[in-house]
Amino acid sequence: MLLLVLILAGCPMPDTGTVNEMQGEYQEEARAVQAFVSVKQVDCEHLHSMMVKSDGTLWAAGHNLHGQLGAGDLENRSKFVMVLSRVKAVSCGNFHTLAVKTDGTLWSTGSNDCGGLGIGNVGCRTTFVQVPDMYGVLAIACGERSSLALKNDGSLWATGDNGSGQLGTGDQENRYFFTRVADNVSQIAFGGHSLALKTDGSLWATGWNLCGQLGTGDTSDRNSFVRVLEGVKAIACGSQFSLALKTDGTLWGSGNNYHGQLGAGDTRELWTFTPIPDMTGVKTIGAADWHSLVIKNDGSLWATGNNWYGQLGTGDYDNRYYFAKIMNGVKAGAGGLGHSLGVKTDGTLWVAGNNSYGQIGIDDIYTNYPCYFEKKIALRAYANSKFVTVYENGEVYSTYSMIGIPETFGLADLGNNRVGLRSYAKRTYVSANAKSRAVANSDTPVYPDGFFVLYTSSTNRVAFKSLINNKYVRYDSFIPEQSYPGSSSYFSIINLNQ
Repeated sequence: MLLLVLILAGCPMPDTGTVNEMQGEYQEEARAVQAFVSVKQVDCEHLHSMMVKSDGTLWAAGHNLHGQLGAGDLENRSKFVMVLSRVKAVSCGNFHTLAVKTDGTLWSTGSNDCGGLGIGNVGCRTTFVQVPDMYGVLAIACGERSSLALKNDGSLWATGDNGSGQLGTGDQENRYFFTRVADNVSQIAFGGHSLALKTDGSLWATGWNLCGQLGTGDTSDRNSFVRVLEGVKAIACGSQFSLALKTDGTLWGSGNNYHGQLGAGDTRELWTFTPIPDMTGVKTIGAADWHSLVIKNDGSLWATGNNWYGQLGTGDYDNRYYFAKIMNGVKAGAGGLGHSLGVKTDGTLWVAGNNSYGQIGIDDIYTNYPCYFEKKIALRAYANSKFVTVYENGEVYSTYSMIGIPETFGLADLGNNRVGLRSYAKRTYVSANAKSRAVANSDTPVYPDGFFVLYTSSTNRVAFKSLINNKYVRYDSFIPEQSYPGSSSYFSIINLNQ
């Protein structure tokens, strides 16, 4: 899927239009604050990420060696760039991407070595191209080098790599154009295998079955869809595992569990769909390469599985074998090889995990593995309208009129309405002190110095209550010394990654 500010004790620093030596080293070109546009949908796979905004624009970040971002070149992107408009859905494969426009047309970009783009036996594309004869598309799902598309009439179409029978065509021949493979389908999911949920609630599976991910009770591949479960309302595919949400809100899993990605409490492979303990009241499910994300009816996000890069957002790098609660107020999520994206109910984007190719889109190539979900922000003090700034010695002030790297933070969700502030300039978390100015000096949020309770006013201003003494941080001293939130402790959050 992170805040503070200050100025010299008793004497605000004048805004001269320049910054200190450290700021000069890291300062990026000052940018105007743009209007916030909420995020509607996210998807990621392997090393790149995509998001659809509420205005229908599609944005991309991360690895782009095959043109999978659709940016018109093969250059990686460390921050999200707009690549398409009038989009209603997106899906990422390992090295290709599909998008559905609001008119129901299908568009694709990236690697096409096995026909995964559905445009014929041709090379990769670096910009989105319209897929021929694919209209009335409702939903899409990308596998490693293959693609599925569900039309409004319930027909399922497939193209690309079929070496394990994952297209469900009854053979193992690749397809270079979309081919009709099933009917009466309501949902689809794709990994190295395919899942199709039919309108009667029955779950069907085909393709690679090395770890029992099809749920058939064996490890034999299938090249046509077979019925495996009943009473299902949502599905998700990981690399070698599957998740199914039943109509009663219970979660079921099958396949590879080496990293704990099924959340069953151990690492045993499951060759049939098995109920996952203590997971009820589930609303939506998502499966990444080696980890899983689940959103419950109350909006809480839960995660399990591989956590080598901090992608679970637990604040560490330890795998989980049961689902762990991560944060509240979430409406959507997605995971890649070692990173995760989350969208909160206010439409803000939160990210965690591997950023080695810029795939979490925070425009900071030096921050590889944030292990809490964070959103990229700037803070403006209400009292003087200046932005919070971290100086070379790590001290925090609210003194500057422009936003650069020293004024950029990651607002980390630490759970239970507690947050931390990670300075982009120092790449460390801010720690408060009851008697002196706060300083960005910690690799992790240290309790209680780096933990703050986030208070939000009726006018959407925020204040930070330090857990050191349960007092609010002042804008001028950046010391927690106010008993109640007010004009001297209010800040405005500026969302920077969207």
